Amino acid sequence: MLSNLGAINTPMMAGNDDQIEVELAHQIKRRMAEPVEVARVFAFLLSDDASFITGAVYSIDGGLVC
Repeated sequence: MLSNLGAINTPMMAGNDDQIEVELAHQIKRRMAEPVEVARVFAFLLSDDASFITGAVYSIDGGLVC
């Protein structure tokens, strides 16, 4: 499954393949988010398109199932 992640070269992720697999097993999407996917939510909330949104919670978690 980790082949779907591409090249992850961050110290936080290095050597944690087993933990990543455990975390991904609890997600509907079964993959890690791309940074642009998170950024798009922020861009939307900062745009005029979100001018009438108040007090909402947006979970950017890939469909986390606890």
